[in-house]
Amino acid sequence: MIQKREKKIVLITGASSGLGFALSNVLISDNFHVIGVSKNVQGLEDLKKSLLKNSNPSFDLIMTDLKDQKKVKDLSELILKRWGYINVLIHCAAQSSGMAPVNIIFEKDFSNVFLNNVLSTKYIIAHMDGLLKASGNGKAIFIDDTISKKFISTYSASKAAIRDIVLCYKKENSRLGPEVCLFSPKPMPTKLRRKFFPGESETKLFSCHSQAKALRKLI
Repeated sequence: MIQKREKKIVLITGASSGLGFALSNVLISDNFHVIGVSKNVQGLEDLKKSLLKNSNPSFDLIMTDLKDQKKVKDLSELILKRWGYINVLIHCAAQSSGMAPVNIIFEKDFSNVFLNNVLSTKYIIAHMDGLLKASGNGKAIFIDDTISKKFISTYSASKAAIRDIVLCYKKENSRLGPEVCLFSPKPMPTKLRRKFFPGESETKLFSCHSQAKALRKLI
């Protein structure tokens, strides 16, 4: 029998920057144990420094590559062995592509985006589903982005594919759980957005912290 812990356990991907970084700070101050995942070592170091500023922080930061199925499987086995379950999964990690018209093919760029965004989502669902079910009331939240504009078709197509995967996952688990939902944050001053909107005034954007607080209401 799995022993339930006082703090809820949340797994956050893409925790080293942007919304994932902000969510880690919001949830750790709200009695969650945060498992933050990223492939950015320096970003995780920065997150560690930020989390330690909180009162009685409880967290583990893990560097891994989510497009590698073995590493995702290893992560799930580590969580199973150490905690036995997760209460919440928040999948923030996303890879942007270079801007290019649809009629020009950059095969390596296209493959990289779909591996990092779409296939990694399938891996995360496949290997974290059992951990969410083990909590008894698990919830999986996936960050959505419906942006569609010229020169970013690769990124937009990858997010559309993720959306359909998540909606199917939601329907398949509507009776027994875990609860599955999409969250569409308002525009934020992230590295990804700066790539698509260079020179955009950040005064028109919403802070990552404000959107993390908005997402918190879904948990």
